[in-house]
Amino acid sequence: MAKSINNMKDLEKALQPVLLGMVDELAERVYQTLNYFLQEYYNSYNPKSYRRQYDFLRSAVKTKAKVKGNKVVASVYIDTDAMDVYMAIKKKEFADRMAENGGTTKKAAYKAVDAFIETLMDYLSEGEKVMLKGFGRFEMRTAKERIGRNPNTKEEYVIPEHEKVKFVTSEGLADRIKERRRTGTDENE
Repeated sequence: MAKSINNMKDLEKALQPVLLGMVDELAERVYQTLNYFLQEYYNSYNPKSYRRQYDFLRSAVKTKAKVKGNKVVASVYIDTDAMDVYMAIKKKEFADRMAENGGTTKKAAYKAVDAFIETLMDYLSEGEKVMLKGFGRFEMRTAKERIGRNPNTKEEYVIPEHEKVKFVTSEGLADRIKERRRTGTDENE
């Protein structure tokens, strides 16, 4: 059905649903592009990994369309904290690899990981530095008070001074990481 448009205001109103639809299409293209680049994280297609990737994209990448005056403004926000939840190695995966590398049971490795974490937290909460030769050093640092900004509303707020854990890699670990990045393999494999 044709609609008669007599002025620019009528044209703006008529085009807004079309422009909002275009933003939705843009959002889907963003997801498709990120999905393409994330394929290397998944060795083969299976429903579980696909579902995990789909959930990851929908939780980490936010798209929003707003009508501002005579414009439709699209924004894409990538939540890196949400990305960490999906892309980081979980404790169970770490313990499984530890069992494989150490020639022990998964149950024993999981207990060892729990004991390591608990001991590390004990020392750090007491203000001690923990140095693991060939790996690195954990220590507590004071982060100064600073101004933060809500990425959605642009509202500023004060992030108070607080304690945080700092990890400094050892020279051996740093060299191993550099070698892996340079060659794509690990000399210890």
